[in-house]
Amino acid sequence: MNSNIETRIQAYFDHELSEAEKQHLKADLADNREALELFEAYTRIYQEMDQITWESPSTNLKNNFNDWLLNQQEEQLATSTKSKFSLDFSWRSAAAIGLLLIDACLGVVLMKNQQQQAEIAFLAKEMQKTQQLLTLSMLDQPSASQRIKAMSKVQTHAQSIDPQIIEALIDRLLNDENVNVRSTACEALSQFPASQQVILGLIQALESEIEPLVQISIIEALVKLKAGQAIPKLEDLLQRDTIIPVVKDQAAKGIEVLI
Repeated sequence: MNSNIETRIQAYFDHELSEAEKQHLKADLADNREALELFEAYTRIYQEMDQITWESPSTNLKNNFNDWLLNQQEEQLATSTKSKFSLDFSWRSAAAIGLLLIDACLGVVLMKNQQQQAEIAFLAKEMQKTQQLLTLSMLDQPSASQRIKAMSKVQTHAQSIDPQIIEALIDRLLNDENVNVRSTACEALSQFPASQQVILGLIQALESEIEPLVQISIIEALVKLKAGQAIPKLEDLLQRDTIIPVVKDQAAKGIEVLI
């Protein structure tokens, strides 16, 4: 199935499409049976999720779910050929996970106590894991606009993203062929709390980046994160003949702030 229509289906249920885009999607679904089946699966998921009364599943069920999710990640990582961070995790897989969660919770009764609250928290955590897997998939999409869209979503949840997504963003910053994607990856990384993983990734990118736009974005991110350890690399930029004046000026200002 075309990854573009899968992304549009997800966007439909995330309420991110305009009315015109919704009509265009429905027209495309009429000519694509596989995409229509996925759309109908999503429809069932959201309808049934609205009707579910949550109850804590058994310990075995939780363990089975976690084992299944881990196996899915390992299988995707083993077959990836694009990059070490690519999971090739399609929206169909997301639908399968959603159906599994529904099957696990159907038939339960309402319990107004701490057990119910614990179950809600558990399911929220599992859905967060699923969303992170989908984000990793979007970061590896062929379309630069889709990769940028994924990074925009990451920025809205920068306090709760796991190290694997940070690592994937660093990979985009270091290796993506699109200047705008690299610049957006840098901006997304700057939203995270300062950490060695983020700072070292930015410094590494500063050593190899040749585009002035991205160089400036990296410098601004390092200053925002108060990365004093980046001062030697910024000083090195001032000595390089290949660096244009505007970048050198930004590096000099960054040094003044970080000292």
